[in-house]
Amino acid sequence: MKQIWTILLMLALAQASFGQLSGALSGTLGPGAYHVVGIIHVDFGDSLRVMPGTTFVFDGPYPFRIYGTLLAEGTESNSIVLQPQVRVIGKVCASRLPAVPEAGLPIA
Repeated sequence: MKQIWTILLMLALAQASFGQLSGALSGTLGPGAYHVVGIIHVDFGDSLRVMPGTTFVFDGPYPFRIYGTLLAEGTESNSIVLQPQVRVIGKVCASRLPAVPEAGLPIA
């Protein structure tokens, strides 16, 4: 029983360590993990720089709309990851999927 509580506490702390994102974004993000809890967007005239080693975990079917400038500076060895959050019988885990925007250009 103690092991179950320890695992649940570790999962809760892991979730708490994510920065939460929703709404307008600009400036620089990353590296680090971000929990997307709503629609995110870069407005006209604004720019967002996403650094290598940044992970976006989407907690729903929220779009990432770019009206301004997005500079995604990932590399093959230090990538930028867009992934859904997957819930499995009361547990939360992340499922890594290839990041490909609607235009079909890979995000490296």
